Amino acid sequence: MSRYEYIDSQSKDPANTHPVWKMCRWLAVYTSGFYDWLKRPQSATAARREGLTARVRKFFEESDG
Repeated sequence: MSRYEYIDSQSKDPANTHPVWKMCRWLAVYTSGFYDWLKRPQSATAARREGLTARVRKFFEESDG
């Protein structure tokens, strides 16, 4: 997981009370870089991982865990 992915996941967590700019400072990344990253289209690797995760979940559920 990249720093930007971590910040994004934490910013969507309702239990997290830290603003994005503070998390960026803690992780030594620029806030502008984070927001530029959000605008980028999904990479091919991320799309493959997402598809693989869906398949694994499906097979897990079909096999009764």
